[in-house]
Amino acid sequence: MVVRARLLDRHTLVHALRGYRSYFRTDFWREEAYEPYRAVDFNVLPGRALSNRTLALPAGRDETTRSVIAWDDLLGERRPGAVFLEAAATSAGSPGQRPGTQALVQLTDLGLFWKRTGSNVWVWAYSYHTAQPLPGTTLRLVTDDNEVLAEAVAGPEGGASFGLAPNAVWLLAEHGNDLRAAELRRHELYVEASEIPRRYEWSGPEPTRQVLLFSERPVYRPGETVHLKAIVRDREGEALAMPADLTGHFTVRDARDRKFHEADAAFSALGSLAGRRGAAGAGTGTYRAALRLGTNEVHTHYFQVQDYQPDAFELTLPVPAAFAAGEGFACPVRAQYRFGDEVSRGTVRWTLRAEDEGFAPAGFEAFAFCSQVWVSGSPYRSESWTAEGQADYVRGTPLVVGPPVPLNAKAPQPRAVEVRVELTDLNQQTLARGARSVLHSSAFYLGVRVAAGLPQAERPWPVEIIAVDPAGQPRAESIPVRVRLERIEWRTVRQQGAGGSLNYRSEPEYVRVSEQDAITQVPVWTGRRWEVPADAPPAATLTAPAAGSYLLEVRARDAADREVVTALVVYVSGAGMTAWDYRNPAVLDLVPDRTNYGVGDTAQLLVRAPFSGTAVVTVERDRVMRSFLTRLNGNAPSVAVPLRVEDAPAVYVSVMLLRG
Repeated sequence: MVVRARLLDRHTLVHALRGYRSYFRTDFWREEAYEPYRAVDFNVLPGRALSNRTLALPAGRDETTRSVIAWDDLLGERRPGAVFLEAAATSAGSPGQRPGTQALVQLTDLGLFWKRTGSNVWVWAYSYHTAQPLPGTTLRLVTDDNEVLAEAVAGPEGGASFGLAPNAVWLLAEHGNDLRAAELRRHELYVEASEIPRRYEWSGPEPTRQVLLFSERPVYRPGETVHLKAIVRDREGEALAMPADLTGHFTVRDARDRKFHEADAAFSALGSLAGRRGAAGAGTGTYRAALRLGTNEVHTHYFQVQDYQPDAFELTLPVPAAFAAGEGFACPVRAQYRFGDEVSRGTVRWTLRAEDEGFAPAGFEAFAFCSQVWVSGSPYRSESWTAEGQADYVRGTPLVVGPPVPLNAKAPQPRAVEVRVELTDLNQQTLARGARSVLHSSAFYLGVRVAAGLPQAERPWPVEIIAVDPAGQPRAESIPVRVRLERIEWRTVRQQGAGGSLNYRSEPEYVRVSEQDAITQVPVWTGRRWEVPADAPPAATLTAPAAGSYLLEVRARDAADREVVTALVVYVSGAGMTAWDYRNPAVLDLVPDRTNYGVGDTAQLLVRAPFSGTAVVTVERDRVMRSFLTRLNGNAPSVAVPLRVEDAPAVYVSVMLLRG
């Protein structure tokens, strides 16, 4: 067997990689295709020959031997290089019948990761060995024919940014004598905006104009006026802009494709259009409204025209929007013919579903209420309950659907109740209606806020506690509460899944840290939200002994001795190692100290990391706006991200953790 090697350089690597794609193209129709690979002609491959040696094969059939070819012998001691290797038998026969194998190997210390949008790509170069940035790395975007489209040199932190040409296929990096090529479409990271990728793979180019054409409802009766509306935006890179001096033409056709309305359309300066667009025709069926912008750009909207009759009777469910604690659920059922008489008799079938929905009063967004714990195995899980039944409807006899609805005993909170009632009268006419109400569990609810933002281990952090009634108003009197802090000890076990993949199973164990009595505070209205006065002493002060996850529980009782509970998970940052509920060892969880910030604030992000290392932090929206490096020690560190004016109204923060 002959083993040959060829060294590839910047001018030949992309050509070799492109040619190597054909190695995996299977020609099943060829009789001589005994294996699912298609060899690349070594002699026409560009590059400098490194080796040409002959290896002795075993004499017998089905015998194996192992031959080692050291990289240092091919390239020199500890030298990188891109090498094309071929091992082929020297026996007679056509090339397709000779057993052999080929490989293209990039022996490199150049690590790359990149993020891209439709018009920009951000690249960071680092060392696989040290996980440190490689400033001075030359980065090139090239076509499939190795034509250089853009070139940049990595800055002090290893990053560079390019404008992305449509025909860019390869990313080529060069640092000293180290060379690395990567295909842009493989292993890329997306710039996250609205939590979805900004670039989509589909068969055609992304349209530059976005048009939303709609009506105020989907069904009309013959002769009714149709109100059509349109919103138009032009895409400029990754942004949307309002078009200037936009005009259009409307055409509406009936179900038989007959044109019965036509008018010109003038858009506002905001790129929108609203107005009456003619009456629905006399015929029924599917109608089509077409908006023409320019000569060939046509956008359509379909709506129905149907001649329908009103219901024979009216079914109403006058259920209140909410029930106070202790009242119980009750839904009256009333049926009235349109001529004024009450339905004499009928059969009522009802279904009811009740599920926990928590408590979130307006103006108290900074506070947590009821159960905010979604940890597996937690006693504070949300619950649901269903019931159904049947009853006779008799004129003059009040009918109320009101089964006893249980509340969540372990995590008391408001329960949303949805009831659906179906009534069939003596004429076998059936009508159904639904209603929704809220069943409160107590006379007030406890709001809890960790005022310190992101708590640090071994440092005291204040806790604010307030009481709010079901109407969303704070209680003026102080209420005694019991505060308990428990550490969540995760027992994590690695499991082997299908195909040898690894995943984790984590089970929580709760260890009590501290418990104390406290009283609620009285918040004040600041014009935008309810806040505890800055000079007010904290309701409680807690200290976590180490970094990790903690369960904070606050309990009280109302005047009727009903239990009130608020529980939430608090993440504590600090040095050292702790156990997390890992699900994927390659995924980081970022926990912000709060959800809303102002210009000039600094966001503190807890990083639930599997190991220590160098982290690349990027601030993103439709592109990578800025980036910086930081060192994360332990597996519960925090990252500080100062926020600027240009970050409004929202930005996304991404952390890439590297370990050499």
